[in-house]
Amino acid sequence: MLDQSQSGILFVCIGNSCRSPMAEAICRHLAGERVAAFSAGVAPVGEVSHGAVEALSRHGISAGGLRSKHVDEVPLELVGLVVCLDAAYTAERVLDPDVPVRYENWDIPDPIGGGMEDYERTFEVLRERISDLLKREGLL
Repeated sequence: MLDQSQSGILFVCIGNSCRSPMAEAICRHLAGERVAAFSAGVAPVGEVSHGAVEALSRHGISAGGLRSKHVDEVPLELVGLVVCLDAAYTAERVLDPDVPVRYENWDIPDPIGGGMEDYERTFEVLRERISDLLKREGLL
C-alpha cells in the first residue's frame, strides 16, 4: 500500500507523449485527490500526442496540465510507486536504484503512428490496469 508521505504514482514510458500522459490523466480522473499522479519519459519528445489527447477527451477525461517531460523533472520525493509502461525500459533501469520506491513493469502497446483505434485500445488497457492498481492500493 502507498505510504501517505509518498502517495504518488509515476507512469514512465519512452517518449512521454502517449501512454504515460494518458495513464497520468486516467489515474487523476479515477483517484481524484487520493493520489498524486505523474508521468515522464526516458527520452521525452516534447509534446503530448494529439491522438492521446483525443482518446482522453472521448472519455470525458481532461488532458489539461499534461506535458511531455523527463523523469528528472518529477518530484520523486512524492512518489511511492513507479509503473513502467514499456518492456524495453524496466522501471528499475529508469531511476537511481537508491530511490526508495516500489516498481511495477507493464508492457502496454504504444499507439504512436497508429490510428484512433490504436489509441482507444491503449486507453482501455490503461484504464483497466490503473483501476485494478488503485483498488489493490486501497485508493478506489
